[in-house]
Amino acid sequence: HSIKSQTMSLIARWCPTCQENMTDHATICTVCGSPLQSSASYRVVPAELDQQVRAASQNLSSLLRDLRSQVRDIQMTANQTGDAVARLQQLSMQAAGGEWQAPPPEAMDPQQDRTRSRGTAKETLKSLPRIVINEGSFLFHQAQLAVSGKDFTALLGEFGPSRAARGKLIVAEPRTGLGGLSDSTKEKVKACDSAILYMERGDGVTFCQKAIMAQQAGASAVVIGNNMHTPWPYIMKDSKGEATSLKISVVMVKQADGHALVGFNDQTCHLNVVENKNECVVCRDSYETSQIVIQLPACGHVFHERCALHWLEHHNACPYCRRELPTDDEEYENERRRTQRTHAGSTTTSSEWQDL
Repeated sequence: HSIKSQTMSLIARWCPTCQENMTDHATICTVCGSPLQSSASYRVVPAELDQQVRAASQNLSSLLRDLRSQVRDIQMTANQTGDAVARLQQLSMQAAGGEWQAPPPEAMDPQQDRTRSRGTAKETLKSLPRIVINEGSFLFHQAQLAVSGKDFTALLGEFGPSRAARGKLIVAEPRTGLGGLSDSTKEKVKACDSAILYMERGDGVTFCQKAIMAQQAGASAVVIGNNMHTPWPYIMKDSKGEATSLKISVVMVKQADGHALVGFNDQTCHLNVVENKNECVVCRDSYETSQIVIQLPACGHVFHERCALHWLEHHNACPYCRRELPTDDEEYENERRRTQRTHAGSTTTSSEWQDL
C-alpha cells in the first residue's frame, strides 16, 4: 500500500493556474497552491489557438498594469486627502483648546493582525513546500540583469552555479525550447564571444532542460521569463534531478520584464550576482545552510519552518504581505467564495484584488 501511495504521488497532474504538469505533490500545486487536475496530457487550450490565447493574455496583463497604476494614483490622492483632513482636525482641536488623543500603539504596528484570529487549514499546513537551504540558495544570493542602461531583478534557481556572466543577449527560437533550439539560434550563440540566452517558461520543458540546451549551444548563462503574471516570485527547482552536468547560471525574471528583455535582442547584457543576507521576518534571525524553510505558494515569501507554522496555526495570512490562505472556518470560506463570485468571469482571486 505504501509503494502504491508513493507511485500515485509522482504521477504528473495538471495545474490550471501555472499551466504545467506537476509531479511533487498528488493533489496541490506546490508553486501556487491550486488544486491539481487528473490529466498528464491535458491541454486547456487547443494547439491551434495558442498564439491567440497568448496575445489575449498579454493584452490582459497590460490592462492589469494600467489598472494598478490607476489604483496607485487613487491611493496617493486618498493619502493626500487624509493628510489634509488630519491637519484640519489638528488645527480645529488647537482652536477649540482641546487635546489630541493619540491612536493606540497596536493601530500603528504594521505587523499587528487586525482581523479576527483564525488559523490556516490543517491540510494546507501539511502541503506547504519545505525547502532545505543549501549554499547556492536564492536566500544567499541576489541577481540583477543590466542591459542598455536598464536594470532587471532576477531570481536564481535552486540548482546550478551562482556566478556572474556577460554576453550578447540572444532571444531563443522557439522561446520555450520545445523540440530543441533552432539552428539559427545555435548559430547566433556560436557567433558570439559570449552569449546570454533568453528563454521562456512553459510547453512542458523543464527549467533544467532549457538550461542544458543553452549550455550545449555555448551560452554562458540563461535567463528564463515567467509565462504568467502570477505566481511571483517563482523559484525554479530541479525536481527531477537533471542538473548534475549544469555549469551555467540560470535566472528567472517576471513576465513583464521578460517581454521588455525581448526588445534588447543582440544587446550586451550583464548578469550580476551578489551575496545577500536575508532574515526571517518573524524571528528576525538570518537564514543558515541546512535549515528548513517554508515558502508560501501564493506569494512566494519564505520563513523558518518553525516560525511559519507557529504563525499560521493562529492566522490565515502571510506574516509579511497578509495574503490569505484557506481556513477550516466554513462560514468564513463561504463568504470568501461569495466575494470571488462577485468578480465572475475573472481569474483574479479575492486576495489579488486586495493586493491591487
